[in-house]
Amino acid sequence: CCVVLGADNPLTEKLSGPEKNMLMFLSADAIMTLTFFAVFAYLRFIAPQWPAAFHFGSGLMAAAMTMFLLSGSFTMFVAVRDAQAPGRWVAVTIASWCCFLLLEGVEWVRLGLIMGVTLGSNPWNVPLFGATYFILTGLHAAHVIGGLAYLTLVAVKKWDVKAALWYVNFVNAMWLPLFFGVYLASTDLQGL
Repeated sequence: CCVVLGADNPLTEKLSGPEKNMLMFLSADAIMTLTFFAVFAYLRFIAPQWPAAFHFGSGLMAAAMTMFLLSGSFTMFVAVRDAQAPGRWVAVTIASWCCFLLLEGVEWVRLGLIMGVTLGSNPWNVPLFGATYFILTGLHAAHVIGGLAYLTLVAVKKWDVKAALWYVNFVNAMWLPLFFGVYLASTDLQGL
């Protein structure tokens, strides 16, 4: 009938305590994240027009951001397999996620300070664009920043690397709809 994640059952009996805790956290977080994505999809499809706010360079930057994030999944996978020095691979993940945040900050500065996009207004007169962009990318950035703190603790205190891998994969999975639905779907390729 129902699966209780906190209790021992066939699905969770082989998981460590940190893995069970991460599973519960990610389950709750997935519900919240999917709600935000559903609202974005609804707002995007009911809007009479949606701006092509990103140019080719922004699309390339979003692709680089995606590369930095996804490389974190690979390095965490290697960290789980490396019994000798998993902290070294966790540090590589931290570095790649810092690169992601730097590029996302550049994109926020470009949209917010240079183009004048705010939560309620923008040059295209589609107020929902700024709100959805900054809320979704801000939610994801908050997960990356929280992940950096968590991964630092994993590396320093030698916590469960497998649970950290799940978190990294979750944050990366959160990014893919943003990459395709927010960045690529709103990129103006007319000037190519």
